[in-house]
Amino acid sequence: MLTEKQIQEICIAEVSKLNLKGGCQDFVRALRSGNDIMAADKLEVAITLSIAHCINAVLKQYK
Repeated sequence: MLTEKQIQEICIAEVSKLNLKGGCQDFVRALRSGNDIMAADKLEVAITLSIAHCINAVLKQYK
């Protein structure tokens, strides 16, 4: 069984492999332009992608 620290390390490593810079810049641009709906959508996509990659990487450790 993985410890919480090991899971965190796996998730940090996996998320750092993602190219979220573009998505984060889109989020900031949407906020600056006052488009809250688009900003929320961009943030949701970045978070969902990060979580999905993290879960996938952790589950691979159990196989």
